[in-house]
Amino acid sequence: MAENMEKQTGNIEDILKIMNRANETFAYEIFIPSLKRPMPFREISTGQQKRLLKAVIDSPVYNTEFIFILHQIIKENCVENVDIDTLTILDKLIIALMLRSISISDNLDLEFVVPNSEQKIVRRLQIKDIADLALAKIHVEPIVIKDESDTYEIFCDLPTILDEYNLEIQLRKNVETIEIKNEQQLRDTVGEVFTNEIVKYIKQVNIKNKVDGKIYEFNLKTMLFKDRLAILGHIPAKINNKIIEYINGAKQQFDQVLLFKEIIDGKTIEQRLKIDAGFFTAS
Repeated sequence: MAENMEKQTGNIEDILKIMNRANETFAYEIFIPSLKRPMPFREISTGQQKRLLKAVIDSPVYNTEFIFILHQIIKENCVENVDIDTLTILDKLIIALMLRSISISDNLDLEFVVPNSEQKIVRRLQIKDIADLALAKIHVEPIVIKDESDTYEIFCDLPTILDEYNLEIQLRKNVETIEIKNEQQLRDTVGEVFTNEIVKYIKQVNIKNKVDGKIYEFNLKTMLFKDRLAILGHIPAKINNKIIEYINGAKQQFDQVLLFKEIIDGKTIEQRLKIDAGFFTAS
């Protein structure tokens, strides 16, 4: 039988095309919450893992390079012709977890260390179980926040992958790796990160003009982030607090899945599963 097989030779472009077609046969379906259906994705390749490895040295505060690379990999590995940018950060979490589980290993060791001590334990996690838990536990619905005088209507929802990507492109692409040198710089940086997080969740702002009574609608998704931040700075504090409550509620749902606890020597130690470059390089 082997004698009847026709052998072919080709250049590197031909070889890579054949390999890409072959890899498509190994696509795995991943359930996408916002679409309410599964989509096929290819496994992470060795070349893609190498790109992720380069992002390990990225800033631990912003994680910008990793966000760029994962965004590219999700687009590259999605077999369907779907606009990936419309997917939410929850969709991204599920995709990232499943790509890690399928491409590298379903097992991941999470280390818990007692502060100011050498005491530690390692807990083995199953990534697919975490993805299943996320699908079951995280249900963040869009809301409209109004003030008492009905002057403002703030439309909030989970950020999309494009929201997250644009934030990094517009505000942090050219920022060098940040080294936190003192407590004040840490507070300033964390405060900036949190403010930027808030505007990602705001989709639209409607304002009733007190002069003519007309309602003016502003679609923040079409605006630059610096303009979004300017609008956020003029929103009344009471409304802003309600926006923060919504975001905190969403983050609490994510914490049900990504925040783990262990008791070491009578002390409760918390450790968050970080979806970063290191997540895709650990075996």
